[in-house]
Amino acid sequence: MSLTDSQTTSYAPLLRLADGLAAEAEQLGRRGRSDTGLVVARRALALCPQSAAAHFAAGVCSASGGQPVDAAGFFRHVIHLEPAHAEAMAGLATLLVGPLDSPFDHPAESLESTAQEGSSENPPLTAASNEFATATTLPPMPLRSARRHRPFGGRPEDLAEARSLCERALAIDPECADAHAAAGHLAFREGRMDDACRSYGRALVLRPDDYNIAVNCALAHHRENRLAQAIAGYDQAIAISPVLPDAYWNRALALLAAGDFARGWVEHEWRWHRPDAQAMRRRYTQPGWDGGRRARVATASGAGRCRCGSTPRAGAGCRSNAGDPASAAASTALRSLSAALQSVLRIQAYRQACLLITVSTLR
Repeated sequence: MSLTDSQTTSYAPLLRLADGLAAEAEQLGRRGRSDTGLVVARRALALCPQSAAAHFAAGVCSASGGQPVDAAGFFRHVIHLEPAHAEAMAGLATLLVGPLDSPFDHPAESLESTAQEGSSENPPLTAASNEFATATTLPPMPLRSARRHRPFGGRPEDLAEARSLCERALAIDPECADAHAAAGHLAFREGRMDDACRSYGRALVLRPDDYNIAVNCALAHHRENRLAQAIAGYDQAIAISPVLPDAYWNRALALLAAGDFARGWVEHEWRWHRPDAQAMRRRYTQPGWDGGRRARVATASGAGRCRCGSTPRAGAGCRSNAGDPASAAASTALRSLSAALQSVLRIQAYRQACLLITVSTLR
């Protein structure tokens, strides 16, 4: 409950100290240092449990650290303490929308589009386009149960509440960066990418040093294949926080899609800095591929396997050994695409599961 006037007077010194710590914790959370920020936020809460700023900072850090349930609880408590707290409404709305799809969450469709762009001038690309189209119609193999955890938010009732919270937050404070970012998040989830870019852009004007907003704005451009804008957005995010891997990884994908392979493959290694990639990483004794004609290609992740042997042209010896029709279609697509491109070093061929290719030279 809210503090009375007499309680506010007696709590004032602790409240000022707690709010100061909360401001520090919030900045740490927004810059990706969620663990440290959450420690500072809990110190603030220990000093003054009725500090709305401390609860809000704890929510920001929890959300940044991948703890949406805890973050939602903190934001709801802020709204209980201060019913007109627009930033808490926006934070809760963002969580209710749920995680955004990356541009490569539907990889077969992405590669089908890429192949179609040059198919009129290149018959092998036509064959690749047809095979990727086949892959998109085939059901993927079931994912392991460990990957089936339902993310927080995203249900129709969650989206309805998120929309209401965004409207209330913007009515209370039209200059609230978090509210504009939450509106962008909702528009992204609903497929309204132009609206998402406008909302994220407005949020960045209001808060130009927010890493997450910069990444999400770039993702919206990336999803629409506006690669120049996406790369510029990832550049902005990296300038804000040069040590976080997601912007580098997404920029690598955009550079590869734009044909800048020299930069794209170097930054592609940032994928191993992402926490969710460590469990999938394989250690090879061979050195990395040096651009020569002989290469060994092995899957880094995915429900199926697609392997290339020692061949002058990567992909010529591609085969499927997963016993899955989508994997077989992907294998055929890889052979067709490699005939046009000489070597295919990264293939994604599932609707729900990415098939990443790691390349190393043969000794």
